[in-house]
Amino acid sequence: MRGSFAGLRIRERRRALGLSQTALAERAGISPSYLNLIEHNKRGIAGKVLLSLARELDLPPSALSKEAELSLIGDLRQAAADMPVDQAEADVTEEFVSRYPGWARLVNTLHGQVRAQRTAIDALSDRLTHDPFLQTTLHEVLTRITAVHSTVEILATVPDIPDDQRARFLRNVNDESARLANVARELTQYFDDAVEQDQPTTLPDEEVERFFAQRQNRVPELEAEAADTSTITELLQASELRGEEARRRAQTRLSAYLEEARALPLEPFQAAARKTGYDVAALARQFGQPIPMILRRLSRLQRRGGAGPLFGLVSINAAGHLAERIALPGFPIPRHGAACALWPVYQSLAQPGRTERHIVDLATGGRFITLTHANYADSGTVGLPGPLTSTMLIVDAGDAAGTALTTGLAENTPAVAAGTGCRICPRPACASRAEPAIMTAQI
Repeated sequence: MRGSFAGLRIRERRRALGLSQTALAERAGISPSYLNLIEHNKRGIAGKVLLSLARELDLPPSALSKEAELSLIGDLRQAAADMPVDQAEADVTEEFVSRYPGWARLVNTLHGQVRAQRTAIDALSDRLTHDPFLQTTLHEVLTRITAVHSTVEILATVPDIPDDQRARFLRNVNDESARLANVARELTQYFDDAVEQDQPTTLPDEEVERFFAQRQNRVPELEAEAADTSTITELLQASELRGEEARRRAQTRLSAYLEEARALPLEPFQAAARKTGYDVAALARQFGQPIPMILRRLSRLQRRGGAGPLFGLVSINAAGHLAERIALPGFPIPRHGAACALWPVYQSLAQPGRTERHIVDLATGGRFITLTHANYADSGTVGLPGPLTSTMLIVDAGDAAGTALTTGLAENTPAVAAGTGCRICPRPACASRAEPAIMTAQI
């Protein structure tokens, strides 16, 4: 189970509870030899085995999930990249996550809060610079203060002012002071209202990603035959999404998920996928649905009894923004900043309508098969294309062996040498590098 320390976590937790391998294996309903392989990271865990072990070890299933662990490792590496002055030991991130998962989550949460505060400060700075209300109000404050100062200066420096003029000057000071007080109250109320809006402390993308990651990117409620838009409304109401923009983005993704579930019912689709050897073109013909939907649906499939490939997914818009990410063990996907420019998903934007297959060798180790397809959404207007999106399905080359995913690939097929993101990629002398790396090739 490359890149995962779930086995080490199971072993240490078992020892902390004073259980022998035999005792834990018996409780979990597996053989001691199989548990031994799991603890030494020579066998993966999923499904019932994962749930049984988590139950007997009194751990949440997410604590043993490869996807959750991989996401946390990637987040902490990104945290190290965001704060290079502190020189965090990025080469021991996996071990830190494995041995101290609670501390790792705490550090990641604090990093997220720091990023959110930085974003809020930048937003406030931009607001102070460009907000028309603030510009107008501050200008009025300066105008009133200048008027009061000028009038008081005359009263203080001119000795023989007639009584009627002195009275007029005093009325001017009183009137300008009253206007200044009103402007100050308006400004105070403006900032009080901004605070009372209870703005979220995380970015909308982060809120949405957390919402789906907690569900391991699967929404069983929308798989039900009776699911409809009211189900989405209920999910959003019960969620911890706080920002309006986060709710809007989550609703868009959930609506797309519901459309997929209706067009490609899970059980028939999974059976057809296995029968065709995960041939995306054959599945598209059989179900009469576009390739990108087939790719996204494949990423929702879970292994049953360890059978079948495990998929990851990346979706980007025309600007290269990561719109959807489903991590795959060994193929981390950055949550913050840009991904590797060499990923085929970016090149696919230049060839909409074509399905491309590539072999990708990551700098951190591992060989993967990717299927990419870019397409324009329907704009609803004749002659006007909708948004362009590129989708990339990712699968470990070992998992893909013997399926349609590798049919026709020769052993000498050239591979794309890529990384994760510039700041956490150890590959030296990369012509596409946009930022210096915090990791070296020896890591």
